[in-house]
Amino acid sequence: MKVWAAVGVALLAAGWFGFLTAYRSGHEAGAAAVRADWSEYMVKSEQAATKALRKAQAAYEADMRRREGVERELDAKLDAATRRGADLARRLRTQACPLPGHDTTAPADGAAGESSDTGAVDAALAAHLAACERDAERLGGLQRWLE
Repeated sequence: MKVWAAVGVALLAAGWFGFLTAYRSGHEAGAAAVRADWSEYMVKSEQAATKALRKAQAAYEADMRRREGVERELDAKLDAATRRGADLARRLRTQACPLPGHDTTAPADGAAGESSDTGAVDAALAAHLAACERDAERLGGLQRWLE
């Protein structure tokens, strides 16, 4: 009986050892498959993220180029309008039919920018407003003459 008990215990131990070995190998194989799937997923995910980032960067750069183009066009239009306005002002100042006592030679416009001399700015503003008043009087005289 002792022999049969020892054989039973030995068979039970061998069965338990076989089960654990099979379980561990199956677990390791399953874990390896999960790691491979996860690795593949991460690679695909990184590739998708990189592709999306490149696409977003390209869209941003295209938008910035478009905005810079619009800004350049607007600057060019502003410069052209400024030149046309200055030319119109010069032609109006030097019109061939001045009123008596009206000086048709106007000083050339200075360089663009702000003056740091407030006295010069005030004087220029006063001169500009006086010229506007003279022009208004001339225009009023022309309107009365046309009536």
